Amino acid sequence: MSNDIKIIDNFLNQDEFNSIKDVIFGNNFSWYHSPNIAYKNDSHKILESFFVHMIYDEDVIQSRYYDHFAGIFLPKIKQVCEIKSLIRIKTNFYPATENLIEHPPHNDYNFRHLGCIFSMNTCDGFTRFGKNEDQIIGSKENRMIFFDPFILHNSTNTTDAQARININFNFL
Repeated sequence: MSNDIKIIDNFLNQDEFNSIKDVIFGNNFSWYHSPNIAYKNDSHKILESFFVHMIYDEDVIQSRYYDHFAGIFLPKIKQVCEIKSLIRIKTNFYPATENLIEHPPHNDYNFRHLGCIFSMNTCDGFTRFGKNEDQIIGSKENRMIFFDPFILHNSTNTTDAQARININFNFL
């Protein structure tokens, strides 16, 4: 995968999507505050909180929901691209604020690899790819965006929903 971006709406069937949604929006799914949205020691003074729930990170299962998420998503992702090794599965929760805030551009890792972003809800938040407004893709429920997370990209929060929630996948 190069700098190509592939968008697949209705990535999961409705039962699969509802199964993931029941977990993420359920009372037992824990969110953990992260002080940096794009980089450690981020110099940007963003006035919002950002929360994560790590599912899998560099060969370590981080969540009791790993089997559920991997069992639903990985077979579907493998239909679109080859996965040699999973690097990370991470959920993101960006609470709504009065103004839409664009986070700093970043790359997930300092090497070319494969990745995708799955939107859990529709809102006015988006992901920007490239540092010069190359491509903006909105958050739409059940949308998967495939791309190389080495290319610069950035997220936003939302203003028209309680939160912008997505799941990020990184793999080789």
